[in-house]
Amino acid sequence: MPRTVAFLLVVALLAALTGCIQHQTPVRPPEGWLYTGYRAPLPTTFNNTKLGTKVGVARTVYISIPFLWIDFALDSCDIRTAARNGGIKTVTYADYEVQKVLGLFGEFTVRVHGD
Repeated sequence: MPRTVAFLLVVALLAALTGCIQHQTPVRPPEGWLYTGYRAPLPTTFNNTKLGTKVGVARTVYISIPFLWIDFALDSCDIRTAARNGGIKTVTYADYEVQKVLGLFGEFTVRVHGD
């Protein structure tokens, strides 16, 4: 029994050190139990939005096991990384896409437009 408790404590400690993958977005529709997928803009103002000539993408895949408090993501997924991936110096528009399966596995994508 003490080995089991020690193992669980080590797993909990490692899970605590993995970081957070919760995303905060301006538009977040209700999520489904089996599958969730949506795409939405990051800015909230759309008057005269110019897209630009280039598109950059940054994507991360993540795993979340809530009952074990384990959340981790692979790779960086932010506007700066997406702009760098697309060779964009001036970002004019950005959007994101989320896909989740069973609430455990997911993919988060950021797309930026600009020149």
